[in-house]
Amino acid sequence: VAHARQAVAGDVLANILGQGESSRLYQHVLQEKSLVYSINAYNYTPIDNGIFGIEATLDGVNLDLTKQAVSHDIELIKKKGVSYKELNKAKKQVESDYIFNNQTTSSVAYSRATDEAFTGDFNFSLNYVEEIKKVTMADITRVAKKYLIDSNQTMVVLKPQQPSIPSDVQKTAYL
Repeated sequence: VAHARQAVAGDVLANILGQGESSRLYQHVLQEKSLVYSINAYNYTPIDNGIFGIEATLDGVNLDLTKQAVSHDIELIKKKGVSYKELNKAKKQVESDYIFNNQTTSSVAYSRATDEAFTGDFNFSLNYVEEIKKVTMADITRVAKKYLIDSNQTMVVLKPQQPSIPSDVQKTAYL
């Protein structure tokens, strides 16, 4: 039960931080600071530890500033929490996304099978919506403080490979 509550609180936190145009990272890092072209957050919590991810598309020169801005927004949640309005909006979005993605018989069957495989709880999906409703502002702050810490952080940078063209070919290309 504790794992399920943390997983669901992580889903709501991911929504608050980086899902949609009203999310904190979208507003602060993309709209206000124009450091990225896109940014989002997600939470993936199977039986094991899982991943809370933040992805962004940006120019390499903005990498350090983007990392600082993201860290700033995470620290604000740790220190000040989230507003009641922000929490309720995120809970409604996570709940409606879940319901929308589980409308067909095949999606429900798939969900039940993956619940057992990934969470160890065959009924995880059946309880998911009820668990979302129970998430509190304190849960969001607690999950952020517990999991979004520097010692847990891994950064991966994917950038286009520069073509390795011999200098004589480059010269002839410009003739």
